[in-house]
Amino acid sequence: MRARVACLPKGLIIAVLLFSFGYVALQTVLASERRLLAIKSELAIAREIQASILPSVVPETSRLRVAAAYHPMTAVAGDFYDFVPVDKNRVGFLIADVSGHGVPAALIASMIKVAMQSVEPCARDPQAVLHGFNRALSRQLRGQLVFCRLSVARYRRWPSAVFFSRASSASLLA
Repeated sequence: MRARVACLPKGLIIAVLLFSFGYVALQTVLASERRLLAIKSELAIAREIQASILPSVVPETSRLRVAAAYHPMTAVAGDFYDFVPVDKNRVGFLIADVSGHGVPAALIASMIKVAMQSVEPCARDPQAVLHGFNRALSRQLRGQLVFCRLSVARYRRWPSAVFFSRASSASLLA
């Protein structure tokens, strides 16, 4: 006995094939769009978190006017700054620039914020702050090659003086 195979018109076969390809392509595009929206949402949250670790106020001094603005090139970045009150006559400044852009650099910048808390007792001595950062970050990064320029300054109100130290090639005014 022979089985009979129904013959479909060639036009219908081509139409079903094209519809199938179109359906698969549409599903692929929709899945990509969903992933892109999820990534954009996560980056927006990361941007808010990064903004929250930056100082919300600048130090007020009678002899020095301080202003700060943060405008990253990408959603998140490896730039960071902080102010550290030392005592009523002195305030410390930290400016950091992690090499690279985006999420990896932003993660290192957040590590700098955490490390800053561990070196605050050294805030009177900018060089000691940099040594503390080096110890803290090199332990955490476990041999990963990361370039970070750090500038640390301490301003003394009276008599007026600025004490400055830097690691790498950063200038005081970045």
